[in-house]
Amino acid sequence: MSRRWLLCLALLPCAAQDVIQDWIREIEQSGGGQVLIARAGYDAEANEIRLAPGTTRPELFAEYLHQLAFVRELMAAQALTVSRQTPEEGPLHLILINTARIAGRRDVEEAVIGHELGHAWLRTLGYPAVAAGNSVANCLAIHATDAVQHILIRKELRRRGIDAETPWIATLNDALDQWKVRPLPAALTPCERIQTASQWVDVRLGLDEARWPRITGYEAQLKTRYPDIEQAVSGLAAYLAGQDVAEKEVNRRALLEAVRRLRALAPPTTPLKTNQ
Repeated sequence: MSRRWLLCLALLPCAAQDVIQDWIREIEQSGGGQVLIARAGYDAEANEIRLAPGTTRPELFAEYLHQLAFVRELMAAQALTVSRQTPEEGPLHLILINTARIAGRRDVEEAVIGHELGHAWLRTLGYPAVAAGNSVANCLAIHATDAVQHILIRKELRRRGIDAETPWIATLNDALDQWKVRPLPAALTPCERIQTASQWVDVRLGLDEARWPRITGYEAQLKTRYPDIEQAVSGLAAYLAGQDVAEKEVNRRALLEAVRRLRALAPPTTPLKTNQ
């Protein structure tokens, strides 16, 4: 493990560091490219997103923080991963963590880093993702890819002993509690519709009443407020549940199907393509 990770993983307990570091080492030694982690937070006084002091290769991350569509996605997420290829350095996996959504919790930190490593790991293994253009298409690309990749990532996190389910359920419980005070909005932006559908598919495929007793209340709230989105979610979740997305060709077809079904919720203005 290179020295750059000493600061990146300083907040994690030793056992978690071992698991995370082992996975990073696997990705890098397999020829999958470098993995870089950075943290970013919102500076209210300056009204801008700023990288944490000491960030390795800050210019790589700053490039994306100057893109409004990317910043909007980051602010709505706990973290985002960008995988890119450069002639000089080869593959790079940039993991950017939204510190406002982590709140210094070690269990969440481990789960989030592990989850994002899952995306880099799938990229290294040659699984497809979706490339995008403008803001709506970018949103669709991210969440269609998530709907498919998260199935494999959840399994791999469990296999590696990374508990992503506990903080995930905690986040869902927080959302349900907030909905009691601030009900779900009647109208959503196109990106919010896509994101809601993708996250709802995650819950359908990843949890049940035994794992999360409040899932019934979660479903009821969303069904009541967004019946049209529920139809798309039911169709996509049922489709994905019947596919062996570990097979790359099946994964590719599932990804295209996820794009097709989510596109119907908010048609993009530019075409999308799968990106190997």
